[in-house]
Amino acid sequence: MVSIFSLSSLQNQQIEAILSENKLLRRQIVEKQNLREENETLRSQFAQTNSDSQKLIPAKVIGAPGFIPGEASPQFIIIDKGEEDGVGAGNVVVLENNLVGQVTSANKDFSKVILIINGQTSLSAKSESGTSGIIKGTGGGLVLENVLLSQDLKKDGLVLTKGDRDEDGGGYPPNLIIGKITSVERESQDLFQKAQVISFLDFSNLTHVFILK
Repeated sequence: MVSIFSLSSLQNQQIEAILSENKLLRRQIVEKQNLREENETLRSQFAQTNSDSQKLIPAKVIGAPGFIPGEASPQFIIIDKGEEDGVGAGNVVVLENNLVGQVTSANKDFSKVILIINGQTSLSAKSESGTSGIIKGTGGGLVLENVLLSQDLKKDGLVLTKGDRDEDGGGYPPNLIIGKITSVERESQDLFQKAQVISFLDFSNLTHVFILK
């Protein structure tokens, strides 16, 4: 005759087995979802990239030092590729054709990337009509400065990297998308005008990026 204790013990074992199986299934679902998102990111990236483009190294975003959601925009990200993957300081980081930032330091397995919205970022840029200027990060956004008043800047126009490669291949390549103009500030007595620019990327929710080699 089976005792009540034996039945209770058997039920507990069955419950534990079910819970363990559910936990495994949930983990598998999450892993499949992550793999699906990664594959979609890869397909989107290479669909947006010309066949003659430089080598792209895919990377996962695994950290954002100092970033507190809801309080400020991230200024740096950490990616899971480093020197062993051929990544080094100065490498440009993109997502599709959008500029993310630039690697500032790398160790064996990881790298630190400064985002273009960081207040330390400054690079040459151009509007889609060819107007030249300097794009600067503001800590939370972007501003296009040093644009001659005589040049044509229009709201909703695209802003692209102008290209400032050096003889060693460092610097930013041309025609990466920085963002679009949201407003233009000009005064007739000034020599220069400037424009507020917003990136098409949500830097708070980056999960995958690509390093240009």
